[in-house]
Amino acid sequence: MTNKEAIRWLHTAEILDLCNGNSKDRQAVNLAIDALRKTIPEPPYENDTMYQCPYCRRSLTYKTCVKKTYEYCPKCGQRILWWNIATGNK
Repeated sequence: MTNKEAIRWLHTAEILDLCNGNSKDRQAVNLAIDALRKTIPEPPYENDTMYQCPYCRRSLTYKTCVKKTYEYCPKCGQRILWWNIATGNK
């Protein structure tokens, strides 16, 4: 099972029904979904001068210093996909 498949499964009504309205169970499921989402690489957001984390918008690096990149956001842990920046692909 991939992380994307696990997220889809956790979103199903079946698993949420198992929570029986228990807010702590639902909170645990949402926390698991959030953690799984952060493992799926996402390209950084770009503005005029820098790249930002796609999840929390923390500044990752200036465009003039792309060689100094993070594999994961140091603030929230989102995995960053840099290949599109290096190759110029979108």
